[in-house]
Amino acid sequence: MKTISRGIRILLIVFLLALFIYNRLMYIKEEPLRRPLGQLVEVDGRNMSVYTEGKGERTLVFMAASAVAAPILEYKPLYTLLGDDYRIVVIEKFGYGFSDVVDGERSFETMLRQDREALSKAGIEGPFILCPHSMSGIEAILWAQMYPDEVEAIIGLDMSVPGAYGKEDFSWKRHLLAYLLAAGREIGIVRLFFTDSTFSDALTHHEKDIYRAVASSNYCNKNVRSEGGETHPKSHRSDKQ
Repeated sequence: MKTISRGIRILLIVFLLALFIYNRLMYIKEEPLRRPLGQLVEVDGRNMSVYTEGKGERTLVFMAASAVAAPILEYKPLYTLLGDDYRIVVIEKFGYGFSDVVDGERSFETMLRQDREALSKAGIEGPFILCPHSMSGIEAILWAQMYPDEVEAIIGLDMSVPGAYGKEDFSWKRHLLAYLLAAGREIGIVRLFFTDSTFSDALTHHEKDIYRAVASSNYCNKNVRSEGGETHPKSHRSDKQ
């Protein structure tokens, strides 16, 4: 039994080492796939990605859920159905998609300021119909509270509200999982999660390759991990309003 156990450990180490090397080689090979699909604008001295398509007088702004690696592609199956009637905008916050990973705190006030600045620099004017997914719903609520003239409506895509989060959501187990996922990205384990069957059939094979390349380089990075602590009700002003 000791011999079998030792053999299993050796095989596991060899497998992880081989996966790590393969992941690094693929990271270099996939560099062309990580070229921005949208427009890059400068916010706080770093690049932020904003994607637009479609036509129409009303503007839908898609806001990504936490840890969505490539928002532009994640929401494409939905927004391509709406482009004939609406102008489509997808904001990729810092740490998401083709935007830079940055230093500094990630409060909802900060993310809202950066999102508004990115839209302004991209030449996109309101009012907006916000389409937040999951945790970004809290930012959308704050947006409507602070700048009501800019928000025509909020269409929640299974969106969160501040009261949905409690202390138990931010236990050491949650933080440990986030760091394990980040470590899995570095080793290459996360790459194994994003198989073709993971993606919508609405995406082309090339788009699936782009998504996989982006996810393998940015999944659960420090910006995404630091957002988690901002969702606690006591840390956000909208719970008091």
